[in-house]
Amino acid sequence: SFKWKLEKFAPQFAGFQQHDSQELLAYLLDGLHEDLNRIKKKPYVEVKDSSGRPDEDVAKEAWEGHKLRNDSIVVDWFQGQLKSKLVCPDCGKISITFDPFMYLSVPLPVTTRIIKITVFFLDTSRKPTQYGVEVEKTASVGELKKSLASMCGIDPASLVLTDVYVFRFFKQLKDQECVEVIQDRDVIYAYQIIPPTDESDLVYIPVLNRKETKVSH
Repeated sequence: SFKWKLEKFAPQFAGFQQHDSQELLAYLLDGLHEDLNRIKKKPYVEVKDSSGRPDEDVAKEAWEGHKLRNDSIVVDWFQGQLKSKLVCPDCGKISITFDPFMYLSVPLPVTTRIIKITVFFLDTSRKPTQYGVEVEKTASVGELKKSLASMCGIDPASLVLTDVYVFRFFKQLKDQECVEVIQDRDVIYAYQIIPPTDESDLVYIPVLNRKETKVSH
């Protein structure tokens, strides 16, 4: 089969694990180009400086030099040129080159992120539960709390978000802060509390004790 033959030449694609489709496509196109290349003896091609010449002339010269060493249907259909411009910060000299390429990696815009938060409820019959909350990257902690509260079915005013480090409270996240202050590696806990009243500034949070039990067989 095709997969078996591919594994013989590219063992990195062996097995049934997930692989990068772009990496596979690049490998196949590179292999096809080498097999179908009409140039059997590749000459040395000197790369000349742009020297202020028009881009059209520099690009044509670079492409002709590339075709002297690479001439296949893969080049005809899948390759192009990228323009690079370098300016010397000392003398101000400008160097322009046109390099061949076969594929471009274009990042997809990501405007949201998922933040994992473990919620501790006042009702201790509800076990601590971790939620994945999707919010805009520019959202505030207050907006994060509203989304989390909606998922839990509780009042957002009764939630306190904390950053926990080495099993200790590192900081309390304020509503006006941006969620950018939360790193992917951070451990975020949300505690449901009884909001303080005008008569008292005490805050009550649930505390859970774990009991270790030994089971013998």
